[in-house]
Amino acid sequence: NEKLSAELKQITLSHQNSVKENEVLRSQLKKYVGAVQILESGSAEERVYEQKLVEVAEMHAELMEFNDHLHARFKSAVNFLHHMRAELIDLRGPMPTDELVDRIENDDLSGILESTPSPARISVWMPSVFLRGHGPDSSHFYQVFIRAGEEEWNVYRRYSEFYELHMQIAKKFPIVETYNFPPKKVLGNKGRRFVEERRKVLQTYIRLLINNIIRNHEKIVSNPTKQTLVALLPFFSESLSSDWDKKQHDSAKS
Repeated sequence: NEKLSAELKQITLSHQNSVKENEVLRSQLKKYVGAVQILESGSAEERVYEQKLVEVAEMHAELMEFNDHLHARFKSAVNFLHHMRAELIDLRGPMPTDELVDRIENDDLSGILESTPSPARISVWMPSVFLRGHGPDSSHFYQVFIRAGEEEWNVYRRYSEFYELHMQIAKKFPIVETYNFPPKKVLGNKGRRFVEERRKVLQTYIRLLINNIIRNHEKIVSNPTKQTLVALLPFFSESLSSDWDKKQHDSAKS
């Protein structure tokens, strides 16, 4: 990802330099054309000067064609990075630096060559969901696998716990209200297809939430550890886990 970003910056710099050179040549060409228009016919010197202007115009046309070719390569590189980013997001979730590609896709190149801070190394996956209990007392537990720096651990949460987290965070960060959070559903909320779709939406939601925390807390960027994350979001704490979570944690130790 860092290598792709470096290549993108180099291509962007070349593209911007070409655009500047193109503007200079365009300005010079206008001056030359103006000079031709005011020339009076006659002298051999003027004809030589006019021939030079024609040569400059031809050179300018070649540079314009090269600039178009470079721009096409630039767009191709952006499309390639977009594809790679989509695959990375599927693997480790969105990161703050993903906004770099968003700005490029929207033709917003301002500040693109400026250095960006390294994102906190925190990733979240929700690989599975389990049904525990029988009849009306049964509940689905969503496995949440977290990696913070070199530390990895699992917690297991019910939908109601995600909902409680969402309501708490939304009070502090209103932007969280814009995230796609799966609504409550009284009937048919235990079907396999419904639960799987909810798992996917919750995974995307929790990744966006982590992203928001990283943006707003320098501490998690400078010290991306389990302790720091849990201090900010007790939701990820094993000590506050449900009974099912504790059983899984104990069985992993045995």
